[in-house]
Amino acid sequence: PEGRCGQNDNLPAPVLHHGRAGAASPLMTNALTAADSVLIPLCPEFYSTEGLGDLIRSVLKNKRRLNPDITFEGIVFSRCNLRTNLYRSTRTNVEKAYYGAVRVFQSAIPDTVKVGDAISRGLTVMEYAPDSKASAAYRAFAKELMEHDTQTAATEGSTIHILPDRRTRRVG
Repeated sequence: PEGRCGQNDNLPAPVLHHGRAGAASPLMTNALTAADSVLIPLCPEFYSTEGLGDLIRSVLKNKRRLNPDITFEGIVFSRCNLRTNLYRSTRTNVEKAYYGAVRVFQSAIPDTVKVGDAISRGLTVMEYAPDSKASAAYRAFAKELMEHDTQTAATEGSTIHILPDRRTRRVG
């Protein structure tokens, strides 16, 4: 089913082919084959969590057949109302279900009006409202992701380079 999750996020949303349950589209298969890793933005809603299992199975199938080096960066909750029972129960269920297999980031991106306003103007929320709760959450998530990458690189003997345009590159 079509939902609002991912359509207005600054993070890409996974696309599953709806013709066959659990079957990845050719576009998604090609993307997973070319990717180094997968970051999963997840809305704390029923249909999103139902599709999460399909997505993870698709990534693991792709890993077995086409891209043995692909890894999971983790799951980040987005478009969240942090005060609701739905968010808390969904987060708890996802953490239990994927404990030890897929990292669930502590950072969560709140659902705010500023995000929708930014998108309607063709801007990121960081450009449109840098002091908003959503911008602060994206900064916290970016920091958490970078710390995770730095720790992973250190254990793998890799080096992380911060490029002049603030992008990163793992070498080695």
